[in-house]
Amino acid sequence: MKLTMYFLIGILFLPLTLFGQKSKGYQENISSLLPKYTYQKPDFEGKDNKDEIKNEYISDITASLNEILDRPMFRCILPCTFGGFRVQVYAGLDRNEANRIKGIALNLQKDEATDLTFDRPKYKVLSGNFLNREDAKKLLKFYKKHFSDAIIVPAKVKVMKKFTPDELMQLKIQE
Repeated sequence: MKLTMYFLIGILFLPLTLFGQKSKGYQENISSLLPKYTYQKPDFEGKDNKDEIKNEYISDITASLNEILDRPMFRCILPCTFGGFRVQVYAGLDRNEANRIKGIALNLQKDEATDLTFDRPKYKVLSGNFLNREDAKKLLKFYKKHFSDAIIVPAKVKVMKKFTPDELMQLKIQE
């Protein structure tokens, strides 16, 4: 019974597969949409001597390179993470209170980076990025006027550091 059923289905679909429309793929002429470029022959202002033209261009390139090389050393500024200190303004279990304190801290010190972090089970509001404790003490003194629980805590801080090309190469070698 199954064999005859498969046979009948095969006979029904055979003409469809043999005489079905074959797809030629999607074709469209887009040559009208492509940009058209025209070659303009360079104007050498009536100079016939090719060596004279080459020397003129080489001297222009040399002058440009000398100008670049005579500039002060190029420096690249990248963010780096170091061990440092931050001022903890709030530490507690209430997230809404932490957000409120963060807003107050941002309004008081707009120049300092202020973040809300979750260090299980507490929410903490940390402000500033300092490499040494003495700099953090200045901000702590300011925040103590507004937040009595403010303290200095050790933390990883992001600092923008200037690198010369040689120092960047050394960093890549160390990685």
